[in-house]
Order: sequence, then structure tokens, then C-alpha cells
Amino acid sequence: MNRSVLTLTVILAALSVVAAGDLKDPVPLMSSGQPIDVEREGHAAPFVGDFDGDGRDDLLVGEAYTSRLRIYRNTGKGHEHRFDGFSLFLDGDKDGCISPPRGPFCPQLVDFDGDGDTDIIAGNLYGNVILIERSNQESFLPGRFLTRSDGDRLRLGSSAMVFAVDWDADRDLDLIVGSIDGLFLVRNQGTQASFEPAERESLEADGQPVSDRGVNRCPTVVDWDSDGRVDILCGHQDGSVHWFRNTGTPTAPQLSQAGVLIPAPAKGDDRGATARICVTDWNQDGYLDLVLGDSGGTFSKVLTDKELEDRTTSADRQQTLLVEWSRQFRQLREVDSRRRAEPQQARLWEARMRDLYATLAKTSREREKAQRRAESLTDGEQTHGRVWLFLRKP
Repeated sequence: MNRSVLTLTVILAALSVVAAGDLKDPVPLMSSGQPIDVEREGHAAPFVGDFDGDGRDDLLVGEAYTSRLRIYRNTGKGHEHRFDGFSLFLDGDKDGCISPPRGPFCPQLVDFDGDGDTDIIAGNLYGNVILIERSNQESFLPGRFLTRSDGDRLRLGSSAMVFAVDWDADRDLDLIVGSIDGLFLVRNQGTQASFEPAERESLEADGQPVSDRGVNRCPTVVDWDSDGRVDILCGHQDGSVHWFRNTGTPTAPQLSQAGVLIPAPAKGDDRGATARICVTDWNQDGYLDLVLGDSGGTFSKVLTDKELEDRTTSADRQQTLLVEWSRQFRQLREVDSRRRAEPQQARLWEARMRDLYATLAKTSREREKAQRRAESLTDGEQTHGRVWLFLRKP
């Protein structure tokens, strides 16, 4: 047997690895009786976690269209999941500044700053990492980019997707990064409360850098085979999911070559490509399941009567708020003129101006929200972005 054939045999053997516990056939996750579909530009990116602190796991779904984040709140009882529509994370008056507004948004709900509540973290198209810190149960601070010690933005490679986890068991969160360049580790040189990134390290599988560009999408770190060591699962751009098993120790992980956990969808399947994944015990049976978002399949979108009405209402509200903003701005200029003309009353007029600035900002945010809503309700050719559940067989 020559070397190339031997190498191919080894690769095929690695890819034939079957994870502990088979997965059942996928079923689409539903909301209000319909399969969840982000539509527009597709690229559904799910994450399961208790978003609102009510003890039930909600569903977060990022999408490519303006990097929006959908929140599907769980209204089910017990282990049942029930979703009745969604709210956009950007719907808050000042909450959740996701920037820049383009490209897929792959969220993780995690206590990144060690203050006891969950934040949202995600990579972006340009290789930056965005942290949206929770300020209280329902509110978040504006998003900010993670930086290095010199103040420059952390840059991790094009289309970087990140997963925060204590990779080396030193009690702080590191970053596992999947980008078009490969699979990487960014260690935390700081503390749980203060992230200080080290230089990016290439992760290896059986001693070789993980460089298959298609396999590094949306890494997730979890002990998939319940052996006490965290593994890495990665979605592939062809729609498959690969499993890098950890054969090292909790403090010094070592990865084996990837095995195919979920094959790419066959031609004619409803499930699309570009797998983005989340691992969770969906039905609380003690076995880890897998939630997968996809992108694929174009269709011609036809708005329902309700959507058409909603688009008209949102466009009308945007115009009304624009008129109101103009009125408030004129009022601000008049107050500023009074402040200049009556310096003895400067403190009074300055207080009035601060109030007007706050009112202007609120009106502007409401107008932008109405504009986004109106623009999101468009018809014509779009791309599916659905969410699938793979339950695990005991």
C-alpha cells in the first residue's frame, strides 16, 4: 500500500467515528405552529439558554440580515418547549448594539465577566469579538468590541465565530475560534472578571493544525462523550457537523482527527448547508442533544395580509417619528438661542437642553426601529434559514 492510499485509509477511518449515542432524524423547531425560518439572507445560528431568568430555556437565533438576533421566549411547561413568535434583540430603546450590522451573527449566552449573570458574545465578519453585557434581568449595555492590552480591537481572522469556555481548567474563560483560516485558541491571560487575550494559537488534531476551512464554522465546546474532557463540535459549510474528540486531560486537551457526527444533507433534503450548532439537553433526559441552524434554498417570499399591514403601519410610524424628531430639533435650537441670549439663566437652559437631547435620542431610536421593521418585511426572492433539532437516542 503506497503512502497516499494509507493516508486516505487513515482519514476515512477517522471520519467513520460514531459518537456515543446515535442521533435521531432531525425535526424542525416550530413557533406559532410554523417551522422557524429567519428567511431573508438565511444563516440561522441558534443558541439555547435561559435568556430572561424564568427558569426555562429560551431560543436565541442569530441571522445574516443586518446581524439581527431573534429571541424566542419559551412559554412551555416542564420540559415542553413552546414558542409563540419572537422579539428582536434590537427592539430595546438602547439595548443590544450589534455592530457592524452585516454578516451572520452567532450568539452565545454566557457569564463572560464573572458577575453572576449571562451576557451575549459573538464574533463577526471582520474577525472582531462583540460583548453585550447584561446590566439587569432584561436590559443590556451597548455592545462593545473586545480589545487587547494596547486598546486595539481583538482581530481573529475573517468570519470569526467564537465560543467562550474554560479550555485549560484554570478558572477563567478562554475563546475557541473558528474562522476561514482554521481552528484556534485564544487564552485568557487575565481573570474571569477581566479578559486579557493572548496571541491566537492554532489548534491541532493528532499533531496537525486544523486547517480545513469549511469545517471550522461555529465551534461548540462540550463533553460530548461524557468522559470528563471537553470536546469540540464544529458545523461545516456543507451542512455536516464534525466532532473533535479530546484525548488529553482537562488541563491539557489534545484533539483527535474529526469524525462526522452529522453528515451533510443529501440532495433533495429540506435541511440546508452552513451548519451552525448548539448542544443542549433539550428534553432533560440526561443526554446531550444538538440544535442546528442552516442556510439554503431560495424561495419567493409572499407577504401575508398581516405582514403587509404591519409594513404599512411601521412605515407610517417611521414618517410620524421623523416629523416629531424635526419638531424636537427645532425646539432644541430655540432653547440653545435662549441660552446664548440669557447667560444669567444658562444653567436653566442647559438643563432643558439635556432633557431635549435625551428626548431626541429616544425618538431617533424609535424611528430607526420602525424603519428596520418596515424594511424587514419585503417580498421577492429570499433564502431559508431554518432551525433543526437532533435528539439523542439513549
